[in-house]
Amino acid sequence: MKVLAVVPDGNVLDRLKWIAKFNPEIEWDVIGVHPDCAWEPVDWAKSFVGLECDYREVKNTPQEDEDDVGLRGQKCLAYELACRELRSPLLGYWFHYDKHEMLFGVAKLATELDDVECDMVVTWGERGWYNEVAGEWAKRNGKPVCRLERATFPGMLVADGTGLEQGRCDLAYYRGRALDAWMTMYDLEYWISVAPWQAIEAQPRTTLGMASKLLDNRPSVFVPLQVPVDTNMIFRTGTVSDNHSLLEYVADKYTGYNVLVKKHPSDGFTSDSALETYCNQKGFQLVNGATHAYLQVTNEVVSINSQVIIEAWMHGLKPEILGKPAFDLPDETDKEALLYTLRFAYYIEPWQLTERLQQIGNAHDK
Repeated sequence: MKVLAVVPDGNVLDRLKWIAKFNPEIEWDVIGVHPDCAWEPVDWAKSFVGLECDYREVKNTPQEDEDDVGLRGQKCLAYELACRELRSPLLGYWFHYDKHEMLFGVAKLATELDDVECDMVVTWGERGWYNEVAGEWAKRNGKPVCRLERATFPGMLVADGTGLEQGRCDLAYYRGRALDAWMTMYDLEYWISVAPWQAIEAQPRTTLGMASKLLDNRPSVFVPLQVPVDTNMIFRTGTVSDNHSLLEYVADKYTGYNVLVKKHPSDGFTSDSALETYCNQKGFQLVNGATHAYLQVTNEVVSINSQVIIEAWMHGLKPEILGKPAFDLPDETDKEALLYTLRFAYYIEPWQLTERLQQIGNAHDK
């Protein structure tokens, strides 16, 4: 199987190298976007092309450049243009985009794609101009696309055949497969027994006693915040569309509650001082311990579409979901069955990628 992978940076390139090790049947052609891709070993791939496109940086002021000529008409820049518009009062840092680097990258990627022969395109993550360009090229040329990214559970992957997941994914299909007789609920019970000790993000040691000391005689609600520039926050929200509006919602609805707020450990965009000031004004507690500890001692959980929702289901909680998480099927009331689907049918181990890509290719050809 010949697969073209478009990867954003050296970190993802290293992940793909590891995945390739367990899928020797795949012949990889790789296009790397960021200049740091050139630093990584690519001897495992049949070919590698580096776009060397250094198109964005993070600054502590919003990008006010009005020179959008050539950008607004580019559908592939939907994510980048949306990030430029973020103006939450809790933000302290923003992406700044180099217009010329970005447009150069779009043109160069389109040229490189035309020189590749492949059976399938693999992208990493959801949006971003490079994924959009690759997805459109695949569509024009009748190629299936697989969207890869790390899953909620450590060591596992999302490998979704809808390509860019814009409001749809293959989860419903795998929910049906999970009902097959060859899967048993025993697997779920065994897995849930160890799941709370697994986490993607490094988290500080937090015992239930430590978490309980934050509580009083009021009911409690845990509010996990998200990375403001995550594509789920840009494209998969509703009326409550960012961390600030989430906290405003909680302040209005959960009056009389002891509110525990946790900043996402990978959030490099929210201002610590602005968030702390806001929480102090509202009487919220800003916490930074292990999520699983808070989930076991609080009464409620409110989130837009954080993967903490999945962790809450593990503990038998019914979180209030304000967005449109891709890992949820709103009509599925049995969240334990949905957990089972995610863990044993929808998400895959790295060594299962070849089989999943074959499934995606066969479905595309029908």
